Amino acid sequence: MILCVKLWDAGEAIRPIVGPQTAVIPQQNGVDAHERLIPILGRKAVMGGTAWVTGSIIAPGVVRQTGTYQRLIFGELDGSMSRRGQALSDACAAAGFEGDFSANVLLPRNFSRSCRSRASIRSPACHWASIAKTPSCGGYAKRACARRPRSMPPHGMTSMCNDLLRGNRLELPWFAGKVVELGRRHGIPTPVCNLLYAALKPHMNGKPN
Repeated sequence: MILCVKLWDAGEAIRPIVGPQTAVIPQQNGVDAHERLIPILGRKAVMGGTAWVTGSIIAPGVVRQTGTYQRLIFGELDGSMSRRGQALSDACAAAGFEGDFSANVLLPRNFSRSCRSRASIRSPACHWASIAKTPSCGGYAKRACARRPRSMPPHGMTSMCNDLLRGNRLELPWFAGKVVELGRRHGIPTPVCNLLYAALKPHMNGKPN
């Protein structure tokens, strides 16, 4: 099961249909989607996943794809090369979709400042970084990530930037907000994320009704 709803909607609603053999691959934005699902669905059910697509929700139930880039990265949280992961990889290949079954699925958890700048992903105003699990800082470390945004279309924006421009609720607590929390927990300065979180926090719940 590929879980594609917004992060605040994830987990509880699908619990009744998750059985002993169900694999759930979260495609939510943010750093810790898999960690939020494990207490609800169980560690065995949850895999890790990241999607790279260009599109936006233009109406309830209607998604418009705005570019040709499409990639799904997924894998087991313990790094094992499982049978279920290989089966999904084969299914992606048969469908002509780039599916990367990875032993390091937690590495490409990305966020950007395109939301703050209201700019496209490839704009010079954007700065990309990744959160990678490493032992060196008790769990997380920042790594530069520059190549992937250049492969996105020039007009492409992050989903959170689209939400901001439309006055929708933002997934900010699981982007910059989570990085700020982790930085404080492990004694790592996160000045850029502190700034982004403070700047976007007034918009976190969308436009007032």
